[in-house]
Amino acid sequence: NVYIGAGLSVAGTLTYEDVTNVDSVGVVTAKSGVNFSGGQVTIGTGITMGIAGVATFSGTSDVHLLDNVRLNIGDASDLTLYHDGTNNNIKSTNGHVNLYLPDTKSFSVGNSDFSEDMFRVTESGAVTLYHNGNSKLATSATGVTITGNATATKFLGDGSALTGVGGDMDITSSLFV
Repeated sequence: NVYIGAGLSVAGTLTYEDVTNVDSVGVVTAKSGVNFSGGQVTIGTGITMGIAGVATFSGTSDVHLLDNVRLNIGDASDLTLYHDGTNNNIKSTNGHVNLYLPDTKSFSVGNSDFSEDMFRVTESGAVTLYHNGNSKLATSATGVTITGNATATKFLGDGSALTGVGGDMDITSSLFV
């Protein structure tokens, strides 16, 4: 055991092992893992983690990214998620955001409290658009169902007729463009 009651000056590197508590001012280089328990860790301008495995964030607090701070995903930051103060943004470096949801049977976007759907997509089934929580347009194996009025300003077709269910209505016109 060595006790130094006054200052100690070391020119070079001071190496000590099997120490459980280090109180240091300046740079500390550790041979192996560094464990922090309790308190807060503040790191200057950035953090680089070289993790072989899974990084786990646990505890009772959230991870917060400030406005315009981006979460970049992929080797070349191919996918970026961020909030710009007004909008929530999902961007891709190739200009396409293809959203793959493996093992998902349905997907929907709802209002702010998810009390009503805005649109819903079902695997091997319908794509449904809603207005104020009510289905207005839905695809099916036989076509499209529109609930309510359908308004068109122009019909573009091949000059063929519009035919009603059961053949009880035919609309033909030389005005089809």
